[in-house]
This record gives sequence, C-alpha cells and structure tokens, in this order.
Amino acid sequence: MVGVMKRVDDNSYLEQRGRVWWYNRRVPSKFSHLDTRKRIKESLGATSIEQARYKRDLLAEADDHYWASLKIAEEVGPSSNRETSEAVRRRYRMATVKALASGFTYQPIDHLATVAPLEEALARLLAVHQNAGPAEIPKERDAEALLGGTPKPTVSVSEAFEVYVGEIAYNAHLYKSPNQRASWEKTKRTSIQYFTDFAGDIALEEITRELALEPRRARSTM
Repeated sequence: MVGVMKRVDDNSYLEQRGRVWWYNRRVPSKFSHLDTRKRIKESLGATSIEQARYKRDLLAEADDHYWASLKIAEEVGPSSNRETSEAVRRRYRMATVKALASGFTYQPIDHLATVAPLEEALARLLAVHQNAGPAEIPKERDAEALLGGTPKPTVSVSEAFEVYVGEIAYNAHLYKSPNQRASWEKTKRTSIQYFTDFAGDIALEEITRELALEPRRARSTM
C-alpha cells in the first residue's frame, strides 16, 4: 500500500514560478508502468507558502491514493469483489480530494445536472479546461473530480457496521472490559443480523424508511 507522507512545513513537491507555487512531483518508479505521466506539474494558484503547502498535501494524498488503486487493480484483477470495491473507494476518495484542492467539493454528475446552479457547473467546466495544459486536452482526473464522473462506492450494511464498530464507535468501548465490550457489540450485531436476515445485506443507499421500519413491525406482531 502507498502511505501518505506527513508534511508539516517542508517544501517537498513545491516549485515557485514567479510568485505562484506549483505542485511538481515525479511518478515513483514502482508505479511508472501504471501511470504514464513522467512528472506531475500543476499550478496551485497560491502565492503564500502556507496555502501552497496545504494544497500540495491534498494533491499528494490524491496521487498516493490514485497509485494505490492502480496497484490494487493490477494485483487482484476484476475477479475479487472486495479488492475491486476498495479500488473504487480509493478512486472516489482521490476525486474528492482533487476537487477540494481545486476549490470545489465533489458532487456526483446527476447532482450537477439536476440540482446544482448552472453557474457552478460552468465554473467547474472552466476549471477543467484551465488545467488542460498546452495541448488543451482536459485531464481525465480533473474531469472525474470536478464533473462528478467517479462512480460512488457502494457500502453494504455489514461493511458499514464493521466500520462503525472498529472506527466510529471506538471511544464508546475504549475503557470497557473485554466482557463489557463483547456484550455491547453482541447487542448491536444481533440487531444488524436481524435486519440483514430480513432485507439482505443490501447497500446503504437502498435502505428506505419503510424498509427500516418493517423488521420492527414484524417483531411487534410476533
């Protein structure tokens, strides 16, 4: 896996041209066969070193995730659903970070087409073309990040629960004894199992209010 570098105030991957700072990073040799770019050069649009470092960190993280997703796809191929799902998550994460570095938040394309103001959609389109470079060919990464072309990862009920237990609710059982933690987790796992037995281990976005209430109604009639 590719680790994200911890950068506090160093100037790694930074290059100043006139008053403006640029992100300048060579593609690591172990990923050169996966990423055809020799070197990544992008204007950060920043004149202060503090702002440049902040944007640099976002872009560096985005590239780290991008290379990790390429490596995962190469190693496991399309036959492994779990690893493929992880690659999609990393690709989605990369797009969100890239969009933030460009001054936007990531929005899926259907939102931009139906909900977002026209001015925002045009601003995103202009940003893609401004970053196109001398060849005036928009970069695929910019288009995905700013125009919402990255597929949103699907997270199942069981996957979300494991994240909840291991990360989100970590502090809730930090000081519990092993028996207390086991009891705490058993109660919640039983409820999740009851739901998945009833509705299946479906994606979170498929859960409607009616579906969430149905198991409770079924219990009340037992």
